[in-house]
Amino acid sequence: MPMLKAMMQKKCQLIDYEKIENEDNKRLIFFGKYAGLAGMINSLWSLGQRLQQQGVDTPFLGIRQAYTYNSLEEAKAAVSEAGAVIAAEAFRLIYAPWSSDLPDTAMFRSAHRKLPIYCPP
Repeated sequence: MPMLKAMMQKKCQLIDYEKIENEDNKRLIFFGKYAGLAGMINSLWSLGQRLQQQGVDTPFLGIRQAYTYNSLEEAKAAVSEAGAVIAAEAFRLIYAPWSSDLPDTAMFRSAHRKLPIYCPP
């Protein structure tokens, strides 16, 4: 939490846009489908980084942060490539089963359903 502490010391204003609600506790700001896809891509990238820190190199290391891709097609290709390696090398048998907890929002569920198409079971 060093970044948060530094922001507090500097008296920065931090806004969580997903928590902006009206008086009835209904969200007023929503993100589109690309935010959900970027979140899923970044989650796979993060998993690769975390496992590498633990000494495990995985196909997820071939996935970059979402903002570095020039197009959604380029990102899908990277996820597909990682998926092909996982399928070919039976990676899932070594580190499975594992699952992720996902926010219960329509946009995130939509992105979660789309990306597995590019990552075979």
